[in-house]
Amino acid sequence: MADRLTLNLMNNRVFGQEDFYSNPNEGVYLRREALKRYFVEYEGMLNREFIRQETEENTTFQKCFRLQTERLASCIQNTIPYIPFELGI
Repeated sequence: MADRLTLNLMNNRVFGQEDFYSNPNEGVYLRREALKRYFVEYEGMLNREFIRQETEENTTFQKCFRLQTERLASCIQNTIPYIPFELGI
């Protein structure tokens, strides 16, 4: 998900060269203000509605993450098979 969001933001030129800084021998980083914008976009992506093919109902990634957490807990506690989430793109 982070890759999808990051590529979308870069392709739409949401961030420019001025939003990054480099630290020799350590890498390239987003500046604090740009990082805040990134997390606003991430939150928006988590809450954007889409139709889940499995159920044909409106949902969000945040709801899907919650459901998967509950499924995993049930799998661990009750030794039932885990059913993974499939985006179905």
